[in-house]
Amino acid sequence: MLACNTFFYIFRLFANQLEILTRVHDYDFIVPFYGVATDPTTQVKCIVMKHCSNGNLCTFLEKNHSTLSWNERYRLSIEITKGLEFLHKSGFHHRDLHSGNILLDDKRTAMICDFGLSRSSTKAQTADIVAAVGVASFLAPERFPTKRPIYTAACDIYSLGVIFWHISSGRIPFA
Repeated sequence: MLACNTFFYIFRLFANQLEILTRVHDYDFIVPFYGVATDPTTQVKCIVMKHCSNGNLCTFLEKNHSTLSWNERYRLSIEITKGLEFLHKSGFHHRDLHSGNILLDDKRTAMICDFGLSRSSTKAQTADIVAAVGVASFLAPERFPTKRPIYTAACDIYSLGVIFWHISSGRIPFA
């Protein structure tokens, strides 16, 4: 039974990611989506997105924080903010925003990725949230009640603030 539940959970994340990527991928600060491919050997499906040669922001900051100028830190912060603004204006909440879900291409342009937990803003407040899910240091306090957690756009904004902290200091707070 667990394997079946796990399969459906992963399938749901995959389907959700596809649905959202097809609606928001055509924006500078959202990772470009090219389609779906199937591995000919295993028949496993995968999402094809832009290759981002500088990896995710978390790993990038671990290696390069001391050499980043304040102008570059500011630019990264603005790009992530614009990507999140576009996502919200498109009617979605990310719900898992953290520096590991920001990719950097060869020009170090920041792009939001991983929309598996994202939801339509009309459904996101309490839909299917039975526990606080995500990277703990980036989760807004209202995501930790003992009963059903609340989720609003403000939770994404809280996560964005933690990303700003990470970019400016090179450290994840509360970690």
